[in-house]
Amino acid sequence: MPYDACQSSIERATIPGGCGRLRPVEATQLSGELTRVLVTKDQLAARIAELAAEIDRDYAGKELLLVGVLNGAVMVMADLSRALSIHCQMDWMAVSS
Repeated sequence: MPYDACQSSIERATIPGGCGRLRPVEATQLSGELTRVLVTKDQLAARIAELAAEIDRDYAGKELLLVGVLNGAVMVMADLSRALSIHCQMDWMAVSS
């Protein structure tokens, strides 16, 4: 997984560092409620692997189209598509409130 900066410590958090990479920051540098990591790198990787296994099973022999919402789904959808063993296509949609 590309989230090398994620730490399991509640004293550290991550913020975007450009080009889809995360860089570690101290909790004291964050404003508002962002003061701890809620999901660790390992937990995220495990859940993505579980989802990929379910999708592989449910869509075996079928065509699969993953549709993600820009901009927030890009990294997770990329990780999910790499974890799949079946071929898939991806498409994106932009939404606004």
